[in-house]
Formats: sequence, C-alpha cells, structure tokens
Amino acid sequence: MDAFILKKYLMKNWKKISIGTIIAILLVWLNFYILIPNGVKKDGKETLTLGIVNNAPPFAFDGNNKDNGHETINGDFISGSDIEFFKEIADKMNRNLIIRTFSFPGILNAVKQGTVDVIIGMLNVTAERKEQMLSIEYHTSDLGILVRKDDPLFKEKKDAIKLNDLKEVKRITTIIGSIYDIQFFDTLKKQHYLPKAKKTALKEDAVNCAESVSNGTADVLLLEYPVIDLIANQQRDKFKAFKLTDLPDDIKVPPLGMFLQKGTKGENLKKELEGILKEVLNTKATYQGKYHPTAIDKHKKVIDSTKSKTSFFKTYYKSFLISLLLAVDGLLLGFILSLLFFKIKLLSVNTAVESPAKKSFKIKNIFSVLIDSLIYVLKAVPISIQVILVYNLLVLNFDFFKVDSLGSFYTALIIILINNATILTSVFVNNMKLLDKGQFEAAYSLGMKKKQVFNYIILRQTLKRSMPFVWNQLIINFKETALFSIIGLSSLLWNAQRNIVLTNDTITPFVIVSVIYLTLITLTNCICKKINKN
Repeated sequence: MDAFILKKYLMKNWKKISIGTIIAILLVWLNFYILIPNGVKKDGKETLTLGIVNNAPPFAFDGNNKDNGHETINGDFISGSDIEFFKEIADKMNRNLIIRTFSFPGILNAVKQGTVDVIIGMLNVTAERKEQMLSIEYHTSDLGILVRKDDPLFKEKKDAIKLNDLKEVKRITTIIGSIYDIQFFDTLKKQHYLPKAKKTALKEDAVNCAESVSNGTADVLLLEYPVIDLIANQQRDKFKAFKLTDLPDDIKVPPLGMFLQKGTKGENLKKELEGILKEVLNTKATYQGKYHPTAIDKHKKVIDSTKSKTSFFKTYYKSFLISLLLAVDGLLLGFILSLLFFKIKLLSVNTAVESPAKKSFKIKNIFSVLIDSLIYVLKAVPISIQVILVYNLLVLNFDFFKVDSLGSFYTALIIILINNATILTSVFVNNMKLLDKGQFEAAYSLGMKKKQVFNYIILRQTLKRSMPFVWNQLIINFKETALFSIIGLSSLLWNAQRNIVLTNDTITPFVIVSVIYLTLITLTNCICKKINKN
C-alpha cells in the first residue's frame, strides 16, 4: 500500500522532483567548484606570501594566463614589474611565491595582521608607514602629470616641464589616500607652485583619475611618471604625459618600498630580503631598466586579449559564480537559522503565558532578548561596516582566515547568513501575529499537542505568507555581494574594477555587471511568480 502511494506521488510530482534534483546537483557542484582551493600548487619549499595592489600598471596589473601573469592563491593571474621583481627574489631565496591581491588601503592592514609576509605595489616609504611597519626601499620614480592633449596650458610643452608651469592649473586629481593626496598637494600649495589649484575628483586608481581628466572634471593628474606615461601611450588621442624636473628636495617623490610586519619574524625576513636585493639590483641593473620593459610588453598582450569579446566576457565567469553561490548559500543557511530563532521567540511567548515563574522561562526569555538585540544592531549598522569589522576580527584571531584563500568568502557568507536570519525572523514573527488565534484554540480542543500546532498550523501558514519576502531577500543578497569587494572578494564589482584598469574603459565593465544583476533578478522574479502561481 505504501509503495503504491509513493509511486502515485512520484508520478504526480515528477516535474517538481526533477527540477529540485537538478537544482540540488548544480548547487553541490557550485560549492565544490568554488570552495575547493585550486590556486598555486605548493612544492614543499618554504613559502613567501606577497600582498599586492593590482591596479597600478606597469607596477602591478591583472594577467589572464600563465604566459603573461603569475598565478595567485585564488587561481587568478597577476603581472607587472613588481611581480617580475619578486619572482626573481623568491627564486634566489629558494621559496615558493604565494601572491594575494588586495585593494588600497586593505593591503596595509594585511601586513599588520600577518595575513602576508610582505606587501608591495606602488607604495611609497613615508614616515608614518615606517612607524607602523618595517620597510625596504627598492626604487625611486619620477613625478609626472597627465593632461588632456588639447589643453591650451600645455599645448606647446615638450616631454618635461617644471613646477612653475603648473601655476595656472585650477583642478588637480590623484589617487585618494596616496602620498600625492595627503602630502604633495599641500606642500606644492604652501610653496605657491599651485596658487589657483584645488583637489577634485579623487579616485581609487589611476585609470579613474585619468577619466576625470578626460571628461573635464579635473585638469591634471599628479602621480608617478611611469604610470601616467603608460596611460598616455595607450590613449595618444586623449592624453599627454609630462615628467616634472628640477624638483626641490622636500618635493621629490619618496622611494617605493616593500613593507613587513614588525617583530622578530619580520626583522629576519628583512635582513634576508636586503641581502638578496643587493644581488638583484645594482648600478648595472636598475629596477626600471630591468623589469619595466617586460611588464609593459605583458601589459600590451593583456590589453590585446581583452579586445576579444569572448575572452573579455570570460573574465566575469568565476566572479558571477561566486556572487551566485554567496547569495544562495547565505539565504539557505540564514533561512535555517531563522527557523531556530523563530522557534525560540515562540517558545518564550508561550512560556511567558503558561509558566512565567519557572526557570525555563527566564532562560528562553534571555535568548529571545539576545535575538531581538541582534536584530536591532544589524538593522542599525551598515553592512559595509559589519563586513570590515567582522573580517578584521576574524583575521586577527583565527589563522584560518589569514592563510586560506577563501577567508574573504567565508567572512561574506557569515555576514549574509546572519543578516538573512535576523531579517527573516522579523518577517516570520510579524506574519505569525496575523494568524487567526481561533485556529489554535480549535486545534488544542481537538487534542493536538503544541508541537503539532507549531508544525501544522503556525509554521505552515507563516511560511506561506513569508515566501514572497524570502524571494525578495535573495534579490537583496545578489545586490549586496557587490559590497564584499572591500575585503578582496572576487565579486562582480571587483572584476569590473580590474577590467577598468586593464582597458581604460570606465563604462563598459559596469554596464556588463548591471546587465548580469538585472538578468539574475529578472530570473528570480519569474521563478517566484511561477511558484506562487502554483
């Protein structure tokens, strides 16, 4: 009899079961594909973990294969003169080079927290940084400016100019938080080299700063000459780059440096690196002459590869899967946790009515208050601040988040699932209050137990009322994955920012990401409507 009922049920619902099975298999595959590390293979050597900012060509930029890049711990590729430089250092130290990419200023926290052994990537040696970290100088760049090709102030100028030529400049941009933003502009202003100028349109990378110059938001980009010279050579119809010469001693660009964590381990590594540096760099082999030509050649190859639409769209593939997995896993785990929170809330209400003097009431009430407090805190604190705070706390206290390449993914998952749990708990509680109380009285009069009333009346009806909110939360999750790029998660936004640096196109990457999000949300809405209809 039971076999007949099961067979009849399967025949009636085979479509739903098949779709559910396919979705479950895809979800399991996606978890294995993303969460099983597939980055750099270790060969038994001692490792040297390098942290780097990957948005400053020719010093550091994203590659797309082993021919024009070095594989990172996340399975991506990175290239640049700093990478070529450190590959040679690691080889001479007989160490296996592990590379992790960061955004600025997250990279500064990475070395302080011990996430990496050393950081590099167009980082100037300043007094403030020397107080916080150990430093090793390795190269001094020239100072330069980038201007529009048709700017009348610089139309007759050659390759090099002097500071006095900047006196008529009115708007200057640079990378926000850089030495040019914090120190150089104010020094030049005080010494009357920039009497009319003001800072405007500060951005997080050189490409977006150059776009501000191109669209007229700013007149001049002030930065290291190799960086702006590369941008000018890529877009000769738009820009001109000039090297600033005859600079006073107090205005010269501080040397670029590598930074290490203070302490015995950092001191030992510093001594070893300084010894290797004497072999790698000398009067016959300078940093710029030895590594820049190779980096510029690889950068050109990467740029040429992005002109292929197929390879360009492929760059979004893995970040799309990461965002999808994060949103779905966060919802599923958050949903399960919200059911537990909902049960605790319901038990505290029932115990308060039936036996307010018992010890069990006090315990359940404490848990209920804690859940309410968590809901209140998460509603008040912006999710971006939650992400940074939780990530820093986890990295400081757990080695797993320092060493594992998926530390940022697990941090993001924790944030999403806890936020989902608290939001859905509030939804469940509010929808439960709308249920007809007469149903409960009728159920108890028929002899049903509390567990049966919860499972067959309260939970079922509450979930049915709440399903539109659950689907809406999935849509919110998709959009919130973009925020996690601030801790180095390879999200769609992170990938768009990388492609901007490579292609000098500040529009297309964001259009592509917008289309991907729009498609995801449209599909989610269609599935939700179909399920609600059935």
